[in-house]
Amino acid sequence: MPDWVYCPPGMTPETLTPTSYMELARDTYREQYGPSNEQFTRIFLILWSDRTKFVQDLIGWAQQIPDPAGPPQPPQVNWVSVPDEHPERPKHFCVEAQVEPYPTGYSVVRNPPNDDYPTFRFAKVTAHYKYLMYDIMTDTQILANPFMSEMDRFTERKYKNNVEAFTLQGQMKFVSTTPPRVLNRPPAKRFSTMIKEMTWHDVPCNPNRPFEPPNLSAINVSLGRVNIYKFDVNQGNHPPGTVLCLSVDAKPQPPKVGEAQLYYDIMMRFLIMDNGVSTFPDPNYAGEFLHFGHQFVWDQMNNRWDLITHNGDANLGYKVYAVTDLNRLWELDP
Repeated sequence: MPDWVYCPPGMTPETLTPTSYMELARDTYREQYGPSNEQFTRIFLILWSDRTKFVQDLIGWAQQIPDPAGPPQPPQVNWVSVPDEHPERPKHFCVEAQVEPYPTGYSVVRNPPNDDYPTFRFAKVTAHYKYLMYDIMTDTQILANPFMSEMDRFTERKYKNNVEAFTLQGQMKFVSTTPPRVLNRPPAKRFSTMIKEMTWHDVPCNPNRPFEPPNLSAINVSLGRVNIYKFDVNQGNHPPGTVLCLSVDAKPQPPKVGEAQLYYDIMMRFLIMDNGVSTFPDPNYAGEFLHFGHQFVWDQMNNRWDLITHNGDANLGYKVYAVTDLNRLWELDP
């Protein structure tokens, strides 16, 4: 933690100053192993008056700030402090901490002018580190890489592959009968799809609208629509027309440490359908072609996937789904 000064072993608690800390390693450090239950515990000693700031920097905290370019650019997520990473265990970050007074002969002191309750001199902070299923990056790391966006940090991904079926249109016939006999009912053709569930964690609320999802505008124009641009470029790179937004579940979370703002965990579900590359040029990517995605239907008479529109015109016809930039779900409302 860059804002804090480490006091090496051998020093006494009385030598602690503001923004300094020591670690109680002897008989207190713990490592726990097991399926889905790996955890590492460190115990720190700080001044009691530093406890809120110290815990904030341990578990991380964020806020919304205006974009430097100003309107109409949306606000940005400013991670003032990202969760602290374990010094020996990569990808293990502090997820929670407990604070209690540290007993010494000088632990309880008067608290004028509020003498109706005591305060304490030292605080013992027990910090728990766990493996997180998503990347943690600072604002500086995101801004330094033009290929990174808010989607590339604090976003957990889960995948579920499916096989779906639709009924073939027209008549199908048995080959081994003479003459070929028509099937009693149309058969089904199966194809693969995938559900991609993406959860954007710890999204700070809009301070003026704390009980409203911070990306509500993007949610409203994304549900039931297909991606017009490549989606999740760094972890999937799904071509245009292959991602359908199915649902969004935004759950408010209580404040972290000494804050007045809520956070949101925003779970978004997408249906991925990609059955290969067509011969239709992609109007937004020169030299590339549309994929057989949600705007295509199987044409049994010609044994192929084909684009469908209301008038049969690929350029001027209305397609099945409206399109939008689904990447904007990771943008905050003004």
